[in-house]
Amino acid sequence: MVLNATYFVCITPAYGKESDMAVVFDSSTYLHANKIDAARTTFDELSAPATVEFDPGRNISAVMESWDFGHANMFRASMTANRMTRTRENIARGPAGVVALAVHEYGTGRFEQHGRQQFVHPGDLMIVDLDSPYVLDWPTRGRSRAIHVPYDLIGITREDFAHVARYLESNPLYDITRRHIIELNINRDHEISDNSSHELGEATVSLTRALVTAGLIDQPQAQDPYAALIPRIQAHIRDRLHDPSLTEDLLADHYGFTTHELKKRACEQGFDIDQWILAERLTAVRAELLESTQPPDARIARRWGFADKQHLEHAFANTYGMSIQQWWEIRDED
Repeated sequence: MVLNATYFVCITPAYGKESDMAVVFDSSTYLHANKIDAARTTFDELSAPATVEFDPGRNISAVMESWDFGHANMFRASMTANRMTRTRENIARGPAGVVALAVHEYGTGRFEQHGRQQFVHPGDLMIVDLDSPYVLDWPTRGRSRAIHVPYDLIGITREDFAHVARYLESNPLYDITRRHIIELNINRDHEISDNSSHELGEATVSLTRALVTAGLIDQPQAQDPYAALIPRIQAHIRDRLHDPSLTEDLLADHYGFTTHELKKRACEQGFDIDQWILAERLTAVRAELLESTQPPDARIARRWGFADKQHLEHAFANTYGMSIQQWWEIRDED
């Protein structure tokens, strides 16, 4: 196991002025013999107490940062070689009273709670009841960011939690919540005023409450777990259309699959990733050219992820049966 980085947003009472994001722990400032104990102690103080196991054969690295905004706190923890277990003893020692929502950035983790096991891939949204036992294991390099929201602010019981967690991937607010967590940028806290910080915290709580409310509605039975992967891949593609390196290979690596595995999963859902990337790029090009007084050029090609104008022209002609220049010239005709 190696690096695991997690962002936590803890909804807490606000006392006085919100503090800036600060590094509250950096293992590089400790002697090797003291790093593990210091990391465990800091993690217990800033997050829910847990049993954190490190690979004794590796030099650990841990960095933890904290940022208050309104009633919320963002806690970022980066740790190497760990298996995190929240036991009943941990819970008795420090009940959290919160639900965590985490989005994983890279690496594939293994999570188990309430008898349900799952692999957590990059881009996945995961929900955790911090006052019930769980195990989170990172066998490879991993990073995630999460928000912590108290039960009493979102009106969820532990019985409700099990239902919301089981059908999380089919929740209609799954992707908007995931994107909100991703966009909570801990590095820009100094740009936000106190009033804005408070409103951001309130918005985060409200969105979490909306996700839970939507999740309490009966969801479809026994979905294919990979069906929910496709909308996340599609959203990822739309965000990266400008990147010419966006390929099946890159997506497979990002989501913790081999290229063959990802292609197989996508085909099972009737989805051709490479063709979808091309179609989205061409749709974006057409939309821009409809409003443009300038003919197609290399700049618009590169703006939408094509290597050059020739690459765009070839893809356009193969798809639409005419050159892009011809299409642009007749684009306003009925």
